[in-house]
Amino acid sequence: MTSDITAVNRRNEKFRGEVEHLMERCASELLAAQADLLRQERLATLGQLTATVSHELRNPLAVIRASAFVVRGALGGEAPRVQSGLERIERSVVRCDRIIDELLDFTRITEIETESTALDAWLAEVLEEQILPAGVALDQCLGLPDRAVTVDRGRLRRAVI
Repeated sequence: MTSDITAVNRRNEKFRGEVEHLMERCASELLAAQADLLRQERLATLGQLTATVSHELRNPLAVIRASAFVVRGALGGEAPRVQSGLERIERSVVRCDRIIDELLDFTRITEIETESTALDAWLAEVLEEQILPAGVALDQCLGLPDRAVTVDRGRLRRAVI
């Protein structure tokens, strides 16, 4: 008795090919998942490190801010050069605080919160908040007074600054 098993062999080969393809796809997905998990672990570690460093930096900044306040009070209105130096110290402390806040914000996973924004008015407001060094002037040439865009104001503000 003989039987032609050519059709069975073809089905087996086709099945074997499909299984191999499925195994390759599963292996590829597993590698991608492992890489994603590793990236998430690194981000979590970065977040923890940033929180620790931020805390350690804020303590001396608070001491500097308090000391500048005490010196300013002790001098009253005297010694304008010293008062000017104290103002620079205070501006620098505020700038350092903002940098720390931005680092902490960067390490947090947050949703993008968009809203319609009048671009010229918003940008003028952001630029007005900035403290410019002596001798530096800012010339604003905004040209889209009626233009509104949908943006995450906080993130765009950080990018502009």
